[in-house]
Amino acid sequence: MRPITSRDHVSRFLLGLMRQLDQQGDVHFELASINGDTGVIVRSSGSLDTIVLLQVEDGAARGIYFIRNPDKLTHM
Repeated sequence: MRPITSRDHVSRFLLGLMRQLDQQGDVHFELASINGDTGVIVRSSGSLDTIVLLQVEDGAARGIYFIRNPDKLTHM
């Protein structure tokens, strides 16, 4: 695992992911509370694709976690 540590690099990384998802076509994002944390549910062609969890401390994101493992997504 290679942590991304600066705001600029995190922003560029997330924008790059958004562009890739946008090229896939029918992608929808939904804000949600997941296990008490702020999260984003990503659906592609109507199916659950990714869960993004944001760990927020003092109003700033301290961690971003992506869940894509189909075995874990079945519990969502």
